[in-house]
Amino acid sequence: VFDFGGGTTDFDFGKWEKSANLKFAYKMTHFSNGGDKYLGGENLLELLAFEAYGQNFQTLKEKDIAIAKPNYDRIDTQRFGSFMQNSNTARLNLQAIASKLRPFLEKLDANIVEAIEEGEEFEIEGFEKEFKVQLFDRNGGNSISVEDFKVDCKELLNLLKDKIDEGVANFFAGFSKVMAENIDNQ
Repeated sequence: VFDFGGGTTDFDFGKWEKSANLKFAYKMTHFSNGGDKYLGGENLLELLAFEAYGQNFQTLKEKDIAIAKPNYDRIDTQRFGSFMQNSNTARLNLQAIASKLRPFLEKLDANIVEAIEEGEEFEIEGFEKEFKVQLFDRNGGNSISVEDFKVDCKELLNLLKDKIDEGVANFFAGFSKVMAENIDNQ
């Protein structure tokens, strides 16, 4: 079973077979489980927002706008220095950027992926490569309109692909291990 959810990716390995007991239609033998506690849709969205913040860092730094660490492991907590904070304001900024990127993540399809990879034009309903977003300064008191927030879609796509590839590789590594340990004559 492979479950790619909002927060995590979980997988379980087992064997399903017809039950010898007439009370039950089938029998399930559980072998092992695994997953990635950060590889989920909402966590990936935060990771994309964090990356988009980085793509616009100089402009946002000038406007004194901070960002929160996304819910993801292996984040360089020193990347933005004092502009990376654990405050409500910084979290709101992360969420505001994430909300602008949601259509990019949710509406990707093979044609859009190919267009991005080939540097061709593409459209995603509800998404702009350059947009206006309301963010808060580090003091939390001032709402600032950022008129020209730009994203590099190819970089965002590559980040997504890398994280998903890691999750798939993790799944198959777990599957290989389970098969080696639980193989039988059937």
